[in-house]
Amino acid sequence: MKQKLLLASFCILGLKGFAQLNQDPSLQPPSTALTFYENQGQVQTQTGTGETDVAFYNLNSVPATFYMNGKIGFVYSSRGKNSSIADTLNRVDLIPVTDAIMPTASEQINGYHNYFLSHCPNGISDIKGYKAVHYEHLKPGISMSFYSNNTGLKTYFVAEPGFNISDLELQLAGQDSLQVSQFEVTAYINQQTLKIPSGYAYELDGAGNPTILGWIPTFNNLGNGKFNLNAFSYDPSKTLVIVISAPTSQNSISNSGNLEWGSYYGHTQNDNGKKIKTDSEGNIYVTGISSNIFLPDSLGTTITAAAFSGQTLGYVDKMNSSGEPIWATFFGGSLENEGLDIAINSNQEVFVTGSTTSTDFPVRNNQFSFGGTKDAFFVRINNDGKDFDYSDFIGGEGETIGTGIIINDNDEVTIVGKTNTVSAFPHLDKGNGCYYQAFNAGGNDGFIVQFDAQYSHIYGTYYGSNEDDNIHSVSFSSENGIRVVGRTSKQVAASSTNNSPCSVPNDGTFPDCDGGTSACKQSFGGNDYDAFISEFNSYGVLTWATYLGGTGIEFEEVFIEGSYKNNFYVAGTTTSGIG
Repeated sequence: MKQKLLLASFCILGLKGFAQLNQDPSLQPPSTALTFYENQGQVQTQTGTGETDVAFYNLNSVPATFYMNGKIGFVYSSRGKNSSIADTLNRVDLIPVTDAIMPTASEQINGYHNYFLSHCPNGISDIKGYKAVHYEHLKPGISMSFYSNNTGLKTYFVAEPGFNISDLELQLAGQDSLQVSQFEVTAYINQQTLKIPSGYAYELDGAGNPTILGWIPTFNNLGNGKFNLNAFSYDPSKTLVIVISAPTSQNSISNSGNLEWGSYYGHTQNDNGKKIKTDSEGNIYVTGISSNIFLPDSLGTTITAAAFSGQTLGYVDKMNSSGEPIWATFFGGSLENEGLDIAINSNQEVFVTGSTTSTDFPVRNNQFSFGGTKDAFFVRINNDGKDFDYSDFIGGEGETIGTGIIINDNDEVTIVGKTNTVSAFPHLDKGNGCYYQAFNAGGNDGFIVQFDAQYSHIYGTYYGSNEDDNIHSVSFSSENGIRVVGRTSKQVAASSTNNSPCSVPNDGTFPDCDGGTSACKQSFGGNDYDAFISEFNSYGVLTWATYLGGTGIEFEEVFIEGSYKNNFYVAGTTTSGIG
């Protein structure tokens, strides 16, 4: 059974406003990861609409926390290991037994979030994050705040002079069962455990000077899910602060080697970074797959896979060279969405491709419509992350996945990937002898699609044989040409049969091309798959294509990156011991 700690912190409220949380004599700095973000409608209900009851939320705490009018929701998420095991969300609320108080926040951090989702396709932008959330004056003389340390949330209960801390009752609701002991409150829900440990106490004099008290607060069981706190000897003319907190971690990573910085990225559900790029100023951009923000409508709810499974989002996260957040933009429809590659132009505008199964993916100025069970997408995000200038589908009646994207100095965009689509795929001959395969030769084929700076579709072609082919990555060659890499299961090259050199094969063979150098392998290496490298000039003419593989299997994720003097590097995975 999993066990989690409820960790939170409460600060002093009075005529001068919120006191500084650094009055805590433990001197624990807040976590840079445990940020409380404002909700402006991006949090979703089970029905897919915007959740309006939530004022703030923290997805990096375990469990995730949602701060509402008069209550705090704790939500556990669990992803099934396979399709036969349901995904679940389970909610327990902590409710101060007082008049409902709306929370406020303080200590704004740098950076902001933006959302383009099915229920807000026009965007919710500039979502700020904070270090602390406060419930001021739950009763006259008692307040609470949520803060953090480097291992979790902290909770501060602050009793002003003359207030008896035992007069504040708290209630947990939604759990399967509850145990209240002297030093711990434990709620159980669907094999998850929420623990509220006893903390420590200190008092503050009129100047705000803290004195740690030599006793441990205890809990009383009041029945019906209710409990309160006991305090012992202290000066009633001073402010009493009770803190519930996890112990801080003493572990640290040495930077005595070459590591400058490192960080986890994600929250309580699944997160997956797929590509990372930098711009000319050293800013860092990451795209990948994240999870939607859900608050179950009902307490104790278990949501099966049909309700929210597969609801993932694409994202772009921009950081400076030190890893400090600048902005993050999340996007997608109501089903599966994933960002798989990213490109940045000279104006720091961001271009993303990936795949979606969502017919309600937020498109903007689009030329195409959703075609099949899964489509690739092309998204252009402006340089502050707050708007989509363009977003569109790429696909046909089957499955299409965009795996690579680049942008040249003329802001022309090239997108590559794989598709099993037979009809309605946006193929387009741009002339000048370009490689133009207007048909799927069989199974999965790779594809190349290009748009000009005004997003007009200027080129589209399949690339592959009558077996399984995909293009996984793309980079520039000389004079705005491109190189692509991928893998194929076709063991017969076009050059070994009666085909015109470097043209579209007419017999389902793999389209290789001898560019007149010795760097062309026209024989399949062996086993199920070989990687390949293909090069096209700026007109789309195939100028070179070769198998790349040994006697084993070359796996699907293979990458290419260009460098100085038109050199390039290819990376991937193989079982081949020899070439």
